[in-house]
Amino acid sequence: MTLTHRTRIGRHRRTIVFGLLAAIIAGIVSVLILARWTMERTELNGLGARDRGCGMGEWVTGVSQTDVAGQYIGDMYGRVILEEDGTAHISDFPVLSWEIDREFDMVTTSGTWRLIVRNGDRQLVDLTFDMPNELGGERTGEVLEIGSHANGFQLSQYIGDPDSCHLNIFNEG
Repeated sequence: MTLTHRTRIGRHRRTIVFGLLAAIIAGIVSVLILARWTMERTELNGLGARDRGCGMGEWVTGVSQTDVAGQYIGDMYGRVILEEDGTAHISDFPVLSWEIDREFDMVTTSGTWRLIVRNGDRQLVDLTFDMPNELGGERTGEVLEIGSHANGFQLSQYIGDPDSCHLNIFNEG
């Protein structure tokens, strides 16, 4: 092997290494830009609301149980009625199923609800209810995100994996 041949091989290796380094740096920069964009979307927008992701609009802070009490109708499934005294009534409400042949069960029952806080100031509705006997009769629960829309509040329920952004949005009304 001649010196010229070794030099060409060395240049070729350097080109590959520099190309890989450039690709890695470009990937890191892309991740940093995406992370910054995500952080900006969750900053307070001056209205006491934040972008909730998955196209859910704005979530609110500083609401009371009296503010949130009311009737909510799902855009895909069900109805939720939240009474001021903490009683909840749900009908045709989707709950993840333990059965292999179906994704979720539709439940009609009563239970309780309360406001809970996560991540410092993020308010959510915590529903607790008994499953109907034909679905096991066990006590279970669901956490719904509280948001705002033109006609009042909305509650958002993830159907399945939250990363899928498959939502059932209950609008007040």
